[in-house]
Amino acid sequence: MSTKRTISLILAFLMLASALAACGGTGPAPTQPPAPAAATKPPAAPTAAAPTAAQPAAPAQLPRNETLYIAGLQWAAPTNFNPLSGNP
Repeated sequence: MSTKRTISLILAFLMLASALAACGGTGPAPTQPPAPAAATKPPAAPTAAAPTAAQPAAPAQLPRNETLYIAGLQWAAPTNFNPLSGNP
């Protein structure tokens, strides 16, 4: 009976320690006064022309919402929606 009690106390202590570690904060961040605003120069005008809609985008710069992978194939029509199925 003492073994069960010892194990239950150890498990209770471990659960309490993990809950405190997960919920514990680092405390308030130290606040420092803002740096004095130095006399800054206005940003220079861009020298290169901004890309326009007529210029094609580089292949590596596609938006993430245009990449769709279903069953390991890009832009493939899903044959089924079972996530455990390995067959396309």
